[in-house]
Amino acid sequence: MKEVVKKQNNIINVYHGKTYAAYNGNGALIQKPQADAATESGDKDKPGIEKGLPLEKLLTWGKVFWAGNVPSGVTEEELRAATLLHDSHTGNVRVYLESRKLTVEFEVQKVPRLPAGADAPNPDKNGIIPGDATVPAWSADAQARGLRPGVKGDPPHGVQMAFVQGGYDHQGSYNHPWTRWAMLYSIVQIAQDAPEPSC
Repeated sequence: MKEVVKKQNNIINVYHGKTYAAYNGNGALIQKPQADAATESGDKDKPGIEKGLPLEKLLTWGKVFWAGNVPSGVTEEELRAATLLHDSHTGNVRVYLESRKLTVEFEVQKVPRLPAGADAPNPDKNGIIPGDATVPAWSADAQARGLRPGVKGDPPHGVQMAFVQGGYDHQGSYNHPWTRWAMLYSIVQIAQDAPEPSC
């Protein structure tokens, strides 16, 4: 994981000089009961409304919370010094606290869900936030720094435009009409700037 973080830090703000980006900004921007990207109108000649997935299908982790059977009085230092006994690689770990001669088991929330009884994400309760069911919204927003109001930071060099969209998941992004229109627009803009080949 340290190597991944190191490599990611090396590519912060590294974009091609003519970058056009589209991303799912904050989950379901258009909430409809149907969970598909088809148009509402059956008539091809009439304008329709592309439907997006509901928020519940677009939640992802913004923070990771581990829950465990930690006795009261155990300090952060004790947990940091604990010996790893077992890691399931599926969200369960067991550690040994030498100072207390005690084994503690932890489990991470395995499915991104809204907190019990909530109709909106609350990352302070369970770490779950809007996104595209893979990338959290705050991470996807990085390419729109300085271009989109409310996203702090200087614009990344090379990013010409960022299409902030919503309503589709990470895997299905190119099946959604919004992404396809953004891609078509971007290709036309890039092609206009491409030098003509010399013969």
